[in-house]
Amino acid sequence: MNRIVAALLIVVGTIALSPLAAPASDYNDGIALYKQKNYRAAAAKFEKAMAASPRDANLIYYCALSQQLSSNRSRARQLYEYIISNFSNSPVASMAQTGLSQLGGAPSAAGQSSAASGGTSTVTSAGGGQAEPDYLRNLPDEMKVPRLQRGRSKGAYLEVQVNGRPMMFHLDTGAAATMIGANQLQAVGITRPATAQRVQIGGVGDRQDVKGWLDKVDLKIGNIYRRDFPVIVIDEDEGEPLLGQDFLRDFNLTMDDSTILLRKKNARPRAVSRGTFEIPFKVAPDGRHMLVDAYINKKPYVMIFDTGADGCAFSFKDCKNLGIDPPSGAPTGRSIGVKGETSTWTMMVDLKVGKIAKEGFTVGVVDNSDMDHPLLGQSFFGGYKVNVDVPARMIRLTDPDL
Repeated sequence: MNRIVAALLIVVGTIALSPLAAPASDYNDGIALYKQKNYRAAAAKFEKAMAASPRDANLIYYCALSQQLSSNRSRARQLYEYIISNFSNSPVASMAQTGLSQLGGAPSAAGQSSAASGGTSTVTSAGGGQAEPDYLRNLPDEMKVPRLQRGRSKGAYLEVQVNGRPMMFHLDTGAAATMIGANQLQAVGITRPATAQRVQIGGVGDRQDVKGWLDKVDLKIGNIYRRDFPVIVIDEDEGEPLLGQDFLRDFNLTMDDSTILLRKKNARPRAVSRGTFEIPFKVAPDGRHMLVDAYINKKPYVMIFDTGADGCAFSFKDCKNLGIDPPSGAPTGRSIGVKGETSTWTMMVDLKVGKIAKEGFTVGVVDNSDMDHPLLGQSFFGGYKVNVDVPARMIRLTDPDL
């Protein structure tokens, strides 16, 4: 069974509004308009809802994102800085940092000062580069951890200690946030707080009622320690917990068949190996995914670079957009995503990314998915040593035999 992970999280607060708050319809209308990509109208609705609920971090983030996507950069920057300053330990602050970086700057001094009081202060690197989180200051430039195997899966797994309990995590560049199942926490004796804030979950899978909460745990990977790290807890996870972009964004990632190397972004870059293919990537406008330009049957199409997907996964909407006849007949298998299992069909396409071209390449088409783009998974690049250079916005694939 394929393990397809696309953690397309829609972080939507469900805290009840006070009697003086704006009508819930403003918020709901904003969400509906955002999904329709009518970002200017969505921003107006979120601004109205914010007037009554100025402490709802999720609402403010959605407003900032809508303002950014409708080209109101100054307002987006103001809102991102407010989130970073006032909600520094939340997953929303991590996404706001990413959004702010897309606008071409760092938080204001006041924003950094407020964040520092919450335990996430930053310092400028000695070379004058980007600000570095203070938890990295006493760590070496690079840290190696063993790459673990899980059955026949092509994915990258590693040991992560959660509140001191060892667990196997799936390293997933396609996941916006680090995610773990309540069932997995319970198995190692960790209970989700009853008061945790609810969030809405989106991704691959047939389940329509996936429940999620925001929580904080202590994460340790090798000698990297993150205290009170924000995670998404879902009610039932059929795969493994996901280590997502909110953790990985501070590192350049390199992995081969046996080792995962996490190298600080501000460390001096290494020389590019001979026999290396370079693939530029862009960060999605919402700051959550690494997007690469591909050619599918010679047609340009954007895909998500996803180390958490065993294969390459398309939706039926992608088939329609590409003018490809979707597969018919009985499904050929089942895939697991953040919303459980779903039926999968296979088809063959010509797929080219960068200088790597594969003709008659087998991809999956999943039945239920709300992915914005298809996933470029391990079946395409798994034979290469993979390096993700975040500052350079470059993925490098090296032939392991060279």
